[in-house]
Amino acid sequence: MRILIGADQRVADFVAHATGDLMTSPFRTIGIWNERGRLVGGLCLNGYTGAGIELSGAGKAICLRSVRQKLCDLVFGFLGCRRMGITVRKSNKRMRALAPRLGFKFEGIARGYYGNEDGLVLSLLINEALEHGHWTPMEASRGSEAA
Repeated sequence: MRILIGADQRVADFVAHATGDLMTSPFRTIGIWNERGRLVGGLCLNGYTGAGIELSGAGKAICLRSVRQKLCDLVFGFLGCRRMGITVRKSNKRMRALAPRLGFKFEGIARGYYGNEDGLVLSLLINEALEHGHWTPMEASRGSEAA
């Protein structure tokens, strides 16, 4: 499995097609390709404010620990965000169950966010990612490797 970080339009299109979310430039992507070179998962980060960013994702591979580590390295390490947010369709039972397991906390309901459907707003703060072991900063993981 290959994980590539960048601003790949193919990944943004993959996520947009699966979620119905509109991916507008500028965005950052994390693409997950299988051994055959097929795109099997993707994350798209968009709406960067300096302190926060919004996440959309699709594909089973986005749950892998190595993917979560790269995502948090990008969001909290490289971009310096304090908050990563997601808005999930109320009907998306899979993501509604997965997001809290990944440390995201429920914030509220965005009424009519998807037109005729409400969105559930969740977020993960940097301190929560650290406290719950969802992220180890690159500097800390390098230090532990050297020890």
